[in-house]
Amino acid sequence: MLKQGAHMDERVAKKFVKWHNGRTFSYNDDTSMYRILYDDGDKEELSIEETTAAREHFKLAKKAGTEAAKAAKELRDHNVLHTTLDDEDRDPAQGLGGHHSKIWEEINSLENLSTAILPKNWEQAMQMDAKGWTAALEKESAKFAEFEVFTPVVNPTREQKRDAMSAREVYTIKNGLPAYRVTVRGDQEREKPLNIQAPIVRHSTLRLLLAKAAKYDYEVVHMDITGAFLQSTPFPSTAPPKYMWLPRSMGGGMVRLNKALYGLGEASHEWRTTYVDYLLSIGFVMAIYDPCLLIYRKGDLEILFPICVDDSLFITNRMDDAKAVLDQILQRFKGRVEGIPGKFLGTNYAMHLGLYETNQAEYIDSVLKNYDLQDLKPVSTPQVQGQILSKQIDQLTIEDQNRVNSFDFRGLLGSAIWLLVTCRPEIATAVSDIAKHTSKPGIPHIKALTHLWRYLKSTKHLGLKLWDAERAKTRPGLQIYTDSSFAEQDDALSRGGWIVFYDGTPIDWKSSITKGVSTSTGEAEYKMLLPSALEAIHYKFLCNEIGLKVDGAVPIWTDSTVATTIANAPYVTIKGRQFKVAYHRIREEVQAKSVTVKHVPGVNNLADVLTKSTTKAVLDYFTTNAMKMTHWKKG
Repeated sequence: MLKQGAHMDERVAKKFVKWHNGRTFSYNDDTSMYRILYDDGDKEELSIEETTAAREHFKLAKKAGTEAAKAAKELRDHNVLHTTLDDEDRDPAQGLGGHHSKIWEEINSLENLSTAILPKNWEQAMQMDAKGWTAALEKESAKFAEFEVFTPVVNPTREQKRDAMSAREVYTIKNGLPAYRVTVRGDQEREKPLNIQAPIVRHSTLRLLLAKAAKYDYEVVHMDITGAFLQSTPFPSTAPPKYMWLPRSMGGGMVRLNKALYGLGEASHEWRTTYVDYLLSIGFVMAIYDPCLLIYRKGDLEILFPICVDDSLFITNRMDDAKAVLDQILQRFKGRVEGIPGKFLGTNYAMHLGLYETNQAEYIDSVLKNYDLQDLKPVSTPQVQGQILSKQIDQLTIEDQNRVNSFDFRGLLGSAIWLLVTCRPEIATAVSDIAKHTSKPGIPHIKALTHLWRYLKSTKHLGLKLWDAERAKTRPGLQIYTDSSFAEQDDALSRGGWIVFYDGTPIDWKSSITKGVSTSTGEAEYKMLLPSALEAIHYKFLCNEIGLKVDGAVPIWTDSTVATTIANAPYVTIKGRQFKVAYHRIREEVQAKSVTVKHVPGVNNLADVLTKSTTKAVLDYFTTNAMKMTHWKKG
């Protein structure tokens, strides 16, 4: 129990965060104190003044939350020092504050008000905001009735009771209002479903589609299906029945599910099947090279329709004519059109001067805030130049082990991977190097990951410009850049990478360790030509499928004269005899004129950043020629 006086504000913050978890709340006449028993077994007594302060904080946060969030920020700035980072990683301009507060997690929860004020059950919901949560319940119940999601079971049998799954109530805040949802405990299902696959459109496909939209001035709108899973096709009468116990808030009792409710393993698959089958029935065709892209063509009208569960983009060259198709979809599925997409597939997009740009500045800020990394010092590269991370084999001291245990290595790494996938190709090498040590990170790996986030903080507005007329003149059409290091890993393996461009826009990229030890730089570079060629063939077909004409052989650029010579030779050279036969398939693709291998000077190879920790000059060349510094904000 914290002492009164200097840390009184910390007590108030702590009481606010845990207030709604209180199970027992009584007044002790002997001590003139309020006694609280929390869910975790913690017992405390508060004075009348402290209790009143905590209650008022809770009420304020429930209505708006801004004052409570400001109080939490002040506590963090003055009383908290996160100890998992070295002092040299901190920005002195931000200030370090005083002692490390023991209520760090409570203050984090205080800042995240949308989580802090959520009830855990219906009884708490009624105590907090009976009117708001009742309205949310009625809205969910109306959806269930409208889409005939379940049928009540009267006098259930013993077998039905045995097979019935529990319901789970989910309480969230959407647009400032309570949102209530009932899901089923699919993990309790006795017979697990076989069909659970429900893919979503690839980010690379989406970038290619928006590049085409910008190039040919297509219109783009965002469509969202509300309560999507509830609108899926009912289970066939011959399917094994599925039973669920309704929560008490909805009247209790047992029901038989008519549709794949949220929580069932096959729910996403059933919805996708329903959605795609209908789109195919009205004239859409599924793309061969991305099954989550549906294409509609009729006369001069073209509609490109990438889908991600219940979210879709409607991309068309003639919106007036396409509106009839859009209305047809919205007549079958209840949904809404939201105009130009501000966010799709977890990535922010903006229309700027008629072109699409993307960055993840908002996401980076949220990660830095959640992990208390706002005061990191800026750095200019994702990695320390020449750094090679080895596996942790030394015995850690107790202090270092505690530091490793308190550092959320996987969480921060996962967030960096998400940035890599969405719009940050230049961090591919750093992320790949660090990810190899996820199972047993050490202090060097924590420092490397921290260094990466220092760079991301410094360059949070760096993103992609999805098509640019000037870059299209420099690198027109579809082109691939590939490169490889030589035996730079501690196990003598090499790292290679490739990046796909369309009209100068990065579409897809990868950095990975090549299989097998290479005996020369030429062999390492030659090995990377085959995966690059396979990507070139895939994107050539995809471009043609969506109406971006790609004729002739796709150029693959490498800075290795050896790899270029062997790939273009009509026979296996003496140097090439030592290479594995599998890698010689690149020669078949060259001779078939699917691809052509060309030489580019090393200083101009845009894939160089995907193979090693590079210098600031190399990184600047890449970001200048392949990326874009954007300063807009979502919304």
